[in-house]
Amino acid sequence: MKIYSKDQWIERDHSVNVFRCVYTQEVAVHTHDFIEIVYIRSGSAIETVNGVDYAVKRGDLLFLNYGTEHAFKPTDELTYINVSFYPETVGKSIISDENAFGVLTLTAFNELLETEGNGLISFYGTARNEIESLLNDMIKEQENDLMLREMAMKHYMGLLLLKIVRRMSGEVDNSDLWPDIARYIEDNLDGDLSLQTLSTKCFYNPAYFSRIFRERYSVTLSEYVMQKRVEKAKTLLLTTDYPISKISEMVGFTNKSFFYRKFFKYYQKTPSQFRGKKK
Repeated sequence: MKIYSKDQWIERDHSVNVFRCVYTQEVAVHTHDFIEIVYIRSGSAIETVNGVDYAVKRGDLLFLNYGTEHAFKPTDELTYINVSFYPETVGKSIISDENAFGVLTLTAFNELLETEGNGLISFYGTARNEIESLLNDMIKEQENDLMLREMAMKHYMGLLLLKIVRRMSGEVDNSDLWPDIARYIEDNLDGDLSLQTLSTKCFYNPAYFSRIFRERYSVTLSEYVMQKRVEKAKTLLLTTDYPISKISEMVGFTNKSFFYRKFFKYYQKTPSQFRGKKK
């Protein structure tokens, strides 16, 4: 297993290295003696962290402590932003009572470092736009090697770590998350759209996700998913010649009789009767 050293990875007299990468091929398991933040900018991949697989996409961030074993396999062209930094820079040089980031206490950040899962954190909507803008500024700072670069990078690192800790505590505005959820449901009607699966993708407690979803859409998640599946089935009946059994599977029904009952409930016709009306 390859081991990356901070002396090889981060320039002398600097504490942070940030860059953008594009991959289409698998990267083997490796580790490093510095902390690494990986933010997915576009595409998707299976990221393996200490033997645990994560399906990641745009907006997902992995916080990889030093010594973490890490690999990834793109499922399509993957673009990510990597922020590598010395563990010893996480201290009074970035976080202090005197600077603008006093909210981000060293104790809170140490708890993040000690998280065994080195967990996956997801950003949506406004929060995602903000963190991408911040990372782009960091890349620009490094690529142009601007005056007082080290001071600026420590300033940016304070902001980045603040956003990560706030995201973990739920103290961000994810009001723009819901359109993303709706699109995900529309695009995955034949997949697992359970409360547990969707809440996990959004980094929410299932009970909290269920309550907020109902407040947002005035129906439960299961009712919403059922409605979208039946609506998609209606569209396929009108616009394709697929067998009804195939349409049933395409919209996520594993039982054809159950599909017929639900379709009749919404349209007072069986799928066969509905398609006959079209003809």
